[in-house]
Amino acid sequence: MGLWCLSWIVNVVESQMFQVLRLTELSEEFQGPDAESSPVEISSLRGWYDKAKMAYAVFPKTTPTIDAAKNALVVNGEPGYRDPDPFEEMSDEDREMFDIPDEYSQVQDDLAERHSLAYTLGTSLTFETIMLALAAWIFCRRDF
Repeated sequence: MGLWCLSWIVNVVESQMFQVLRLTELSEEFQGPDAESSPVEISSLRGWYDKAKMAYAVFPKTTPTIDAAKNALVVNGEPGYRDPDPFEEMSDEDREMFDIPDEYSQVQDDLAERHSLAYTLGTSLTFETIMLALAAWIFCRRDF
């Protein structure tokens, strides 16, 4: 149970770090080189994100697997299902009031597409195979 909790925590940390890094990169791209973030800050964020991404690679990907299954569904004759973006329907005044960056929708799209289906399923199946092998080894070592 603790392993699944750790998996969820790593998943949340990796996705949040991706969003922060991507928003920082996009804001610099749209605002130019005089933006608030410095190249040192972005490289530091990139270093931390790379570490989180390596930790994320070890664990199963339940949320991306469920999202891939949702995209494969056909709902009301429309292929693919995607959760609605709550900020997409907001007016410009509401976006300014809640201080939501204009790049937020692009970051959400990048977040959904950052890993391929092969990566998601491959790393998940590898994790499950290792867990099954460990369980079988422990079971065989027991003297019943």
